Amino acid sequence: MLDVNVMSGVRLSRHYFPRVLAQNWGRVIFVSSEVGAFTPPDMVHYGVSKSAQLAVSRGMAELTKGTGVTVNSVLPRPPAPTASWTTCARPRRAPA
Repeated sequence: MLDVNVMSGVRLSRHYFPRVLAQNWGRVIFVSSEVGAFTPPDMVHYGVSKSAQLAVSRGMAELTKGTGVTVNSVLPRPPAPTASWTTCARPRRAPA
């Protein structure tokens, strides 16, 4: 899990980040998770990987201060355990 969630971003950043900094313009966006900031007890392994990803993003953002490069993380919320894609996509009807 760490290899995919953390090291994939680290490897891509190692490759592209020097070029982006040399151009003095660019965007680096990590897709993390709200679980990285608020880890439920049954998702500690996933939370650790997403917390590490947030740390990488924050560290890179500090390196770009004063440049035209920004580094951000998007933290989508996990779906509710009882929801499904069909119920999420279906609009609710107003009560009669």
